Amino acid sequence: MNKKVLPIQYPIVSNYPQHAYYFSIISANENCLPWIYSNYLNMCLMQSGKDCFLDYYAQSPEHHFHPCFTDTQRILRSTILKFIPDIVEFLKEQVQQDNYIWLHVNEYYIPGSPAYQRFTFPHAIFIYGFDDNERRFNISGFLENRKYKSTYVSYSDIEKSFYDFGKTHIDSDVTQHVNYMHLLKLHPKHHQGLSYQFDMKFVAEQIKEYYESKNLSLNYQSFYSHKSYSEWTYGIDILPKLIEYYSLHLEDSTQLDVRPLYTLYDYKKLMVSRIKYIEENKLYDLNPVFSEGFKNIENKSQNILNLYMKYALTQDKKCSQKLMILFNELYLNEQVLLEQLLNDFSKNSLL
Repeated sequence: MNKKVLPIQYPIVSNYPQHAYYFSIISANENCLPWIYSNYLNMCLMQSGKDCFLDYYAQSPEHHFHPCFTDTQRILRSTILKFIPDIVEFLKEQVQQDNYIWLHVNEYYIPGSPAYQRFTFPHAIFIYGFDDNERRFNISGFLENRKYKSTYVSYSDIEKSFYDFGKTHIDSDVTQHVNYMHLLKLHPKHHQGLSYQFDMKFVAEQIKEYYESKNLSLNYQSFYSHKSYSEWTYGIDILPKLIEYYSLHLEDSTQLDVRPLYTLYDYKKLMVSRIKYIEENKLYDLNPVFSEGFKNIENKSQNILNLYMKYALTQDKKCSQKLMILFNELYLNEQVLLEQLLNDFSKNSLL
């Protein structure tokens, strides 16, 4: 019987599938850490009425060249349905070839997911292994309580989840992200045999852009029309926008999407990891005040997340009032800390 499991670990960035799945591959790879900590330094926010979407503004192998991967493939679901008669054998063959698989399935058939045997829901999962003896795949995904975790799913359930997708019209709309399967393979030699190098000056410049809330869509005009993203909010300016958004909608006791607050915490946590990486590898002589300051900001963002979760359960107005106080403290503390850090960079000719 055949069996193979590719290595993964809990991802350094875990807010959404489009980041978490490929970060679960590279987070465990020492050669990829210089890229990780040189990037993912900015954020963007899109708001429309009660809809609020907050995410990293960063390259991913879904849309951009990525030095940590080679032979990345994005395959239309309709192509697979037309030319691949056995999805289980196809997925096993990809793992045999060291490809990690990020695909969209109907979670009605995925045990542990909120939709399991309750309702149709096309959503992303990540396959990184298989076992013919147990007839199951190793998968990870945002399953119970939409928390990222790893589990096993039988061949038959994966087969049904792929073919019985629920929304048949999706196959004809190639703009839908659920229409794609992504195959990801680690790049053993990086780009042209050159490993990615951590660049402290590049990091300093990005932190400055974050502090200035620069509209980063200008950096990608070769790929996207700048006007499409000109109304988004970037950098530290996302914080007053979030304060305004939650202040407005908490007043009417609306249950809001918690994901922006989780993403905010995820970003602050990554910054603490980046500072630790810089210190441990002696990449820049940082005053201890900065590691302490960013740790304090991480803790505040975690407290905001936890307090909102408590408010969502209890509707206690005291929680909402304290939430706004914490939000404002976070914004002011981060402003001051970044000003000090940018002054330090300027004194050392990084800016």
